[in-house]
Formats: sequence, C-alpha cells, structure tokens
Amino acid sequence: MLDQNADINAHDMVQTNEFTGGSMAASHLMSLGHRDIALILPNNLTDNMRQRRAGFLDTLSTANLTPKTIITTTLSKHGGLAAVHQLIQSKSTAAFILNDEMAIGVLRGLAYQDIKVPDDISIIGYDDTDYAEFMIPTLTTIAQSVWEIGETALKMIIRRLDHPNLPLQTEFFDVKLVIRESTGPVKNTKGNH
Repeated sequence: MLDQNADINAHDMVQTNEFTGGSMAASHLMSLGHRDIALILPNNLTDNMRQRRAGFLDTLSTANLTPKTIITTTLSKHGGLAAVHQLIQSKSTAAFILNDEMAIGVLRGLAYQDIKVPDDISIIGYDDTDYAEFMIPTLTTIAQSVWEIGETALKMIIRRLDHPNLPLQTEFFDVKLVIRESTGPVKNTKGNH
C-alpha cells in the first residue's frame, strides 16, 4: 500500500512523514509573517491528508494561531478554482492547500480575479507534482520523493511475492519544503482583497 497510511498493520507500507510536511508548510508561512492563513482541503480526506492537516494545525496551535478559514472542496483543479471566492472573502494573506492539484486551480482562480501571488496572497501546495515548477508563479510546495517511493514499493511487492511469510515492513521517507515564487512576506498593510 502506498502512502495512504490506512490500516498500517495489514500490509507492507511505504509512507512519507505527512505530519512533518504539514508542519513545514505552516512554519514557512509563519516565517514570512503570515498569521491569517487559510487551509484548503478536499471533501474526503485520505489518512495521509489527515496527517498533513494535523501537522499544519499543530504548528499553528504552537504559535497560538488557528486557520483564518477552512475551505473544503473537490480534490481537483476545478475544486481549487471553486474555493477561490471563499478564499478571497476570508481576507487571508496565505493559504496551505493539501495538494498541488487543488493549488493549481487556486492559482488560476486568483489570476482570474487579478489577485497577485505572492504580492496579495501566498500559496503553498503539497506533492511537488511535475507541473508545480511550470506554473506562473512557480508553486512553493512540500516535496515527496515519488520516484524513490515507487521504486521501494515495487521492491517490497517483489520481495513479498518471493517471500510471503516475511514480517510486514514499513519504509518511511522524509519530505522537504521547495520554496518557489508563490510564497512571499506578508504585506505590512492589509491586502487589497
């Protein structure tokens, strides 16, 4: 099973430290002076996304903060696009979006409304998908080593097929913050949302 972190006692697992990834996103935005931070997440959370959310909320809580708003939407670019109106209404200065797919939709929706990223609002995604570095602006995101995760999962499957009675195994991978153009310091004055 890959990176959904569900029922970890039943399968060999390959996981990333999702809690740390969510925490990194919050820490990065707070380090830029953001305090009015939105959280955008899909309607149906997988366990790994719950861990991202938990790390994000825990780190905000440590700074005595809560999200300015929490927006739920469809897990798609169109879902991200649909969340933009609520995001603008919240007057948040930054948003953590639980995956890059939705973040791409948010970036597009903000551009449609002439809201400048990161001048008016900072955006951070999660996954470091291949198109994150080709967006305008390029997307700040939390990266997972997808190639290494896939390779390890394949090796575990082959090992399991060859040796079905081996004890269950779990491999963990670190995540890292990839800072690109979509995040920047909070404005000293309230934004023009």
